Amino acid sequence: MIDIERLKLRLPPGYEPRAAGIARELAAALAPLAALGPLSLERLDLAPLRVGPGASDRDIGLALAQEVQRRVRAQRS
Repeated sequence: MIDIERLKLRLPPGYEPRAAGIARELAAALAPLAALGPLSLERLDLAPLRVGPGASDRDIGLALAQEVQRRVRAQRS
């Protein structure tokens, strides 16, 4: 299980209605991190993510999750 106490997404104008869907997709894509064992991070900042105009909530959530996983794995090594 992975527990995210607070998630702050900064989205471009017009993406506000998609925030909940993107967050759901991000959470689902982060589930494999639970296999890495316990980890506590006060904060994890990511660089801005560029996505194409036709990107779905799933596409965005997966792209964010890949970057989070990369950063978490880097901190663990």
